[in-house]
Amino acid sequence: YRFCEINGLEWMSENYNYEYNPGVGSLYYGYADRSVIKAGHAIETDEDRKLYGRLYDWPSAMAAAPEGWRLPTELEVDDMIISLGGNLYAEPKIKVGGETGFDLNFPGMFSRYGSDPAYRNVFDLMDKIGYYWTSDYSEDTGFVGVYYVGDELEGVGGGGINGASTIVYLPVRYVRDVQK
Repeated sequence: YRFCEINGLEWMSENYNYEYNPGVGSLYYGYADRSVIKAGHAIETDEDRKLYGRLYDWPSAMAAAPEGWRLPTELEVDDMIISLGGNLYAEPKIKVGGETGFDLNFPGMFSRYGSDPAYRNVFDLMDKIGYYWTSDYSEDTGFVGVYYVGDELEGVGGGGINGASTIVYLPVRYVRDVQK
């Protein structure tokens, strides 16, 4: 995997594409039983697999990290954004083609939950927004920290998703301390 150095950490510059507990802990966009694709297309080619990577539930994202790598904390993401000039200035620098080489793209997400049965097992937001896991989990709320960037958004943001269970699947970018 390619990586770049930003604010004292090495960040993967590609979405992780490791087959970890396939179909349960990780999957390609468009491939889940009885699923619906609201935006984008099913990942079918090796080129698309490399570009978009796999989507992971949070427990699998935590467990699938290669040796020496880990999910970033929310604080590390915030520090990276601040080091690049803040939300609005950092956004073009970390998206595909930006000067940092981080190359965040918009691989979409998968959700197993919806209040309407017709909208369960839904793939959405491909080529619109990229939500990425962090390692931060709140036992009080059950929410996991995420960060996001997208063509339809201004700046880079963060928030939480009820992801401690296996409800939501997102792409992964791991970090590690700078290798000397």
